[in-house]
Amino acid sequence: MAYLALYRQYRPRTFSEVVGQEPITRTLQNQVQTGRIAHAYLFCGSRGTGKTSTAKILARAINCLDPQQGEPCGRCAFCRLSEEEIATDVQEIDAASNNGVDEIRDLREKVRYAPSIARYKVYIIDEVHMLSDGAFNALLKTLEEPPQHTVFILATTETHKLPATILSRCQRFDFKRLPENVLIEHMREILAKQSVEADDAALALIAKSAEGGMRDALSLLDQCLSYAGDRLEEDCALQVLGAAGRETTAQMARALQAQDAARALDILAQVYQNGVDLGVFTRELIDIYRGQMLSDAQTGGGQAAMQAVCILSQAEADMRKTPRPRVTLEAALVRLCIQEQAQDIQGVLARMDRLEQRMQNIPSMSDSNGGASVPADLLARLERLEQQSRCVSPPPVRKAAEAAPAVPQQKSSAAIPPPPAPEQKDILPRISTALQQINKLAGQFLSQAKQLVCREQQLLFCFAEEDDVLIAALRQHQQDVEQAVQQVLPGQQWSIEFSTAAVHRSLEQEEADLLQKAQQAFGMDVEIEE
Repeated sequence: MAYLALYRQYRPRTFSEVVGQEPITRTLQNQVQTGRIAHAYLFCGSRGTGKTSTAKILARAINCLDPQQGEPCGRCAFCRLSEEEIATDVQEIDAASNNGVDEIRDLREKVRYAPSIARYKVYIIDEVHMLSDGAFNALLKTLEEPPQHTVFILATTETHKLPATILSRCQRFDFKRLPENVLIEHMREILAKQSVEADDAALALIAKSAEGGMRDALSLLDQCLSYAGDRLEEDCALQVLGAAGRETTAQMARALQAQDAARALDILAQVYQNGVDLGVFTRELIDIYRGQMLSDAQTGGGQAAMQAVCILSQAEADMRKTPRPRVTLEAALVRLCIQEQAQDIQGVLARMDRLEQRMQNIPSMSDSNGGASVPADLLARLERLEQQSRCVSPPPVRKAAEAAPAVPQQKSSAAIPPPPAPEQKDILPRISTALQQINKLAGQFLSQAKQLVCREQQLLFCFAEEDDVLIAALRQHQQDVEQAVQQVLPGQQWSIEFSTAAVHRSLEQEEADLLQKAQQAFGMDVEIEE
């Protein structure tokens, strides 16, 4: 006799042998026992969860000559014919290849005839969602009012494709995916009957790859046993499944966490050279970040892990469409490594805005000089934000002049004139850069200033009106700001001020406006002499 695959050898023959679908099998068993047989059933669920097997068991049970508490006896004439799949009163129809109107019309003609030896004629229509619209319309009336000796069992993996008129005429049963521990336990029972030993890690890999389908799990187990022989080990399962393994996947996760793109690409190259299925490897990475996302979500975090899951999931989908999946995965890995560096600092500022709103009802503390200061809780949060902002690239700084403008030494105590107006636009980024060398967080905050106004010996840093929290933080680092100003503008004593008013206009702009008004008033060209 030819070899039978494991999923065919151990296909369930009674309701009690169906694994993981107890609510469904118990309901059907009670219907058989009480004689409350429906005229149409709809079995829904993902592949390999037992839909067709349960349909065959139901067909045998309702026609069994000696049912045992709703179960087929397996000994009567009909049970033997059904198990040998030669019972003419049970018809299995593949809707994928018989989806036209003519096939359904032929079925409508046949249902009128009484069964030959059984109590019911049972029509099992698999993949019923593949029927055409015309075929559904032809089946509709027969499905609603079939002859008393006819039972329809429809099976599908895509319930959403069925018309509502079909759904409303059937008793619907949804078959769920099987948990991994259920798959592992059932595989262990089969291996015991096969006198084969297996590692727990190998069975866990098979169960994870099966994605809740018993048929897929048994097919993969059959394939692994053909490769491994009398003992199934983890390495054998990795070779057959095309997986990289926990250690390699963990190394990749550590490289991504360290934002080491070169290391991540080296690991991917090694994985590719070893013949690992890149799709399977991507799913392994997704599982790692998914676990991290679920763990962090309990503490209010998980944003970074969620972004990683989204990036890798999109890469997995794109890899199926491209002839060069390695390039797609490499791009996703590089993107994961630089996502923190590519974050806009506005994200940090938005979090600080939310923090400010939460802190409005908390009274401020006073410093040693009696002045108001930022609340201690805010300062602690700002320190944590400083740790997060280390990976954020600072805004691009325009190239400054090679040397600061020379300031003439004056013997008198007269006020030193401000820097020339044309060069004021370069002073703000230079001060911000100098401040980042002293205090990185304060430098990041100062770089958000919209404008710097220089008047006499006063430097006024102008921010947007919604940036009050930045000013409050910068005032706590006033000495660092003054030190940075002295580095950029040495030899002068500057008064540092911060403002959230509208952006101030420079002296050059004010002179231009004054000149324009004078020209309009006098009707002639006016020049301002130094």
